[in-house]
Amino acid sequence: MTIPARAPKSARRPAGSVRWASWLFVPWLILGTVLVSIQGWPDGPVPAARAVLYDLHLSARRALLLASVKEMSTAETRRFVVHYEAADASWVPVILECADGSWEAVARRLGWTPLTAEGERVHIIIYPDPAPLERQFGPEAGFRALGAYWCGVIQLLSPRVWLSPEPSTGSARAFWAEGPFVHEYTHYVLDRLIPYGNYPRWLSEGLAQYVEHKETGYVWLDETNTIRPPVREAGLYRLIDLQRSFDRLPNTALAYRQAFLLVAYLEDTVGWSGINDLLRRLARLERFEEALQAVTGLTLSELEENWLEWLDLSLGWESGGRPTGKEGPAN
Repeated sequence: MTIPARAPKSARRPAGSVRWASWLFVPWLILGTVLVSIQGWPDGPVPAARAVLYDLHLSARRALLLASVKEMSTAETRRFVVHYEAADASWVPVILECADGSWEAVARRLGWTPLTAEGERVHIIIYPDPAPLERQFGPEAGFRALGAYWCGVIQLLSPRVWLSPEPSTGSARAFWAEGPFVHEYTHYVLDRLIPYGNYPRWLSEGLAQYVEHKETGYVWLDETNTIRPPVREAGLYRLIDLQRSFDRLPNTALAYRQAFLLVAYLEDTVGWSGINDLLRRLARLERFEEALQAVTGLTLSELEENWLEWLDLSLGWESGGRPTGKEGPAN
């Protein structure tokens, strides 16, 4: 089984060798890890406290990751700062141009963009070889990732490795369409919008893929995740399995495909306004099932049933569709 190199996924482990000399962060890491892993906490002051600790947890891990690349060169715009090796310097303006384009594209889709303090920027790390990203996904992943989002930092494999040694006319458009930046930046925005990851993983991965598809035209579709009707006989994962065990399901490609199609169903039935309403309810610390029912009128089991019926009628339209957003950078 071979999964294309462009298969999207977000990592949850740091890349490279992090110097643990920053030991003062360790108590926050331990406490934050315990608290953000606890599910089913009641509404009230506890979720608010958990959100604060989640932010501290992410800040500590982000500081450790950035400390591991402190010897790299940097370049920045008003919204982004990129860390890179000298060999990738010619690609940095292209990456920053696409980053600014992603900022605008994702804001159009989600109706929100992070309110950053003066001087605050999104960090981007450009790795000159695949090893740091491969260490995050592990040898069992079955694909070579081009990017990852982790703890507020977007990490990319240099386009010098997978696109061309040097940028040329059309490179920005190619990086926009073939690269992972829109996908990873969507993860960043969702993480900033909704406290302590108060959303299921399938929604995060489905939304990142769907925004990416709408803006760039890319969709992850191959023999490992192709779904054919009748869908009830297609060996799909149950929604409850996606809800509880998304990262542990054996067919990663199929789990991602189902997440993409679930978000496609939501957009088809409640529109972007409904999706944005769902996200804002989650940002107000509503439980996912409650927010879903408020927006769609459906329970999880009813969502699954309606989605399966919709799939039988709708499969195929998104397999190679045209992007409906702006075409990205002109060069």
